[in-house]
Amino acid sequence: MVHQIKRGTSLHRKGNGQRWIKKKNLVTALNPKYLECRTSKFTSKDSFQVNNPVRHNNKIGIDKSAFRKSVAREYFLLAGNDSVQYLKNNYLIAFESYKNLSPAEIATLEKELIIKMKPKFNITHK
Repeated sequence: MVHQIKRGTSLHRKGNGQRWIKKKNLVTALNPKYLECRTSKFTSKDSFQVNNPVRHNNKIGIDKSAFRKSVAREYFLLAGNDSVQYLKNNYLIAFESYKNLSPAEIATLEKELIIKMKPKFNITHK
């Protein structure tokens, strides 16, 4: 699955069907309330969001989506609403669906696409 991003970059997500893509991208990556509040998950790379806190359930939250977190780190965006609005205003996400592929075939296709396209914001390198 490839999500074409403006400026020639791409985002790849694992999944075995269209339902997963819709849920993972529209519910989590583009949901401003999808925040990580466990301080044990914060790293030095998250210092901008930690030092400019957004509160969720009375706790400091940083972006939890790996893609959103990567973009927010690059452009110094606040967690939640600011990072989601930045994505909505600056990126075009396109979906490509493959039918009747096994999970192994999807994993192979995804690896090939990542190698070919070298997506800038794929911080997990998977």
